[in-house]
Formats: sequence, C-alpha cells, structure tokens
Amino acid sequence: MLFWRVPSFADWLRESWKDYRRRWAVLLAVAGTSGALTLLAGGLPFLPAAVLSLVGVGPVWAVWGGACLVSILAVLWLSTWSQAAVTRAALTEDSVGACLKDGWALTAAFGWVFSLVLLAVGGGGVLLIVPGLLLSVLFVLAPMIVASGEAEGVRALELSWGRVRPRFGLVATRIVAAGLIAAAPGRLPYVGWLVELFWAPIGLVLIARLEKDLRASDPRPQAPRGLGAAVAALSLALVVGTAAAAFAATRLVRAAIASTGGLESFARRVRPETAQAYVEALGRGDEEGAKKELSQVLAQLLAAPPAADAGVPRTDVSTAAFSGGAP
Repeated sequence: MLFWRVPSFADWLRESWKDYRRRWAVLLAVAGTSGALTLLAGGLPFLPAAVLSLVGVGPVWAVWGGACLVSILAVLWLSTWSQAAVTRAALTEDSVGACLKDGWALTAAFGWVFSLVLLAVGGGGVLLIVPGLLLSVLFVLAPMIVASGEAEGVRALELSWGRVRPRFGLVATRIVAAGLIAAAPGRLPYVGWLVELFWAPIGLVLIARLEKDLRASDPRPQAPRGLGAAVAALSLALVVGTAAAAFAATRLVRAAIASTGGLESFARRVRPETAQAYVEALGRGDEEGAKKELSQVLAQLLAAPPAADAGVPRTDVSTAAFSGGAP
C-alpha cells in the first residue's frame, strides 16, 4: 500500500529547524572530531617517510610514493566514516560517541552505496547529462537509508527510487531549497564564511528530515526491477565514455600540434637574435628588458609558421650570460 501524505513545505522547514537547533552541537562535534582525525591521518604517513629519507633508507620514490598511497587510502576511508557519522547525527538522537561508533561500523556499506550512486549518476551524465540529473534526485536518499540502518547496497538505491519517483517534483524542489538555504550565509559580506561554518549542517538536516518524512509516508515502496543491472550498465557507460573522451582529446591535441607543423615548427618561429636577447636580459637581471623580449618571443611563437623548413635558421641560443631567474 502506498501512503501519499507528506508534510507540507512549511512543515518540512519548521521541523528541520527544530532538528537543527536540537542537534546543532552534536553535528558540529561529530564533524569536527571526524574531520580532525581525517586530516591527522592524511598527514601522519609523511612523518616516517621524512625520517626514512633523512637516514637514507630505501629509494626516495618508493618511500614517498608509499606514504602518498597510505595517506590517500586513509583519507578516503576516514572521510567516508566522517560522512556516515555526520549523517547518523542528522538522522538520529544519538550522542556524539554513538554517532562516531555507529558511523564507523557503517563506513564500508556507506562508501559502497555512495560509490554506486556516483557511478550511476556519472554514467547518466555521459548519456547527454539529463539522465544523470534525474538519477541524482532519484538516488539522493540512498546514503541516508544506509546510515539509518534500513538497507544496504542496491536495496538502498531501490528504496530511494521507490520513495522519490512518485514525488519527484516535490523532492527535487526541496533539494534545491535545501541547497539555497545552506548557501545563503555565503552571500553575506565579510562574515559570510564564518557564519557558513556553523550554518552548513542545515543542508544535511533538511535532507535528513525529507528522508524521514518519505520513510514514514511510504515505508515499503514499490522498487523497480533490474536496478542492479542498470547501475552496472551505467557504470560501464561512464568508464567507456571517459576513455573515449580521453582518447578523442588526445587525438585532437595531436592533430592541432601536427597542423601547426609540430613542436619543432614552434621553435623555428623564434628568431635566434630575439631568443638570445631574452636570455641576455635574464643574465643581466634586467626585469623590464626580459619582459619586453619575452613579449617578442611570444609574438613570434603565435605568428604563422614558416612556409618551408628550408632556409629557416634554427634557434640556437647561448646561455653563457644567464645568471638570473625568469621575471
């Protein structure tokens, strides 16, 4: 059975404001604690890397490459935990410690569903953008469904779809309103950024209230069939589309370089005396002269390529006079 009654826009705002005032301190505490630990974990791997480099242990590329890899993985995991914990704080009446603890237990499931949503939306974006926008609304509740403990994986996407689709316009309108309300303090001059730090959780609270309203209105929605296969197809579309775009961009760049005669053609456009004058100006420390000569070099680079390579002198420049830096 489908329950269609959803609180009005005014009631949604009123209840969200009550939630925000009641949970404000918890939201900031959870976000601050998890965010600080994420930053700490991101920087910590570089301390042993610095020590190992100072004492000359191992190749530098291996030491710092390993530190970067560990840092990236730590930040990805802990930032996902932070999002899950803050979402728990917006959805429940739990304490700071309980939100952090429960968020940690839900990190893997939350990250998986969030990844599925990104893949589906990205794949829809490859298909002329509009499908991606539609899917971003239809799946907006999926991470919160995971954080609430109701469902995980594709089932969370199914519940989000089933609850949003019959009320697509209502949900889309409230998502836009939540974004505008959350961003409003940023328009204030001088102090907007400071107000935004404390006001930012309101956006999450508004979406959390929407999720709770829709769950109460439609506890057992009609889920679409084959959604898992559709998400897999959209993920494949994202991968193929991204690869095709990268391949096309590479071909275009190569074609553009070839149409201008290649990199050697660019080098041959600069007169040797112009390049030598620029280097000598740098060597004298003549900043104004170097800027003037550099403008000449750029003008010659942008000029039409020579008609033929024959008879065009090469740009061989002596750097013997160089003793300064670029202006």
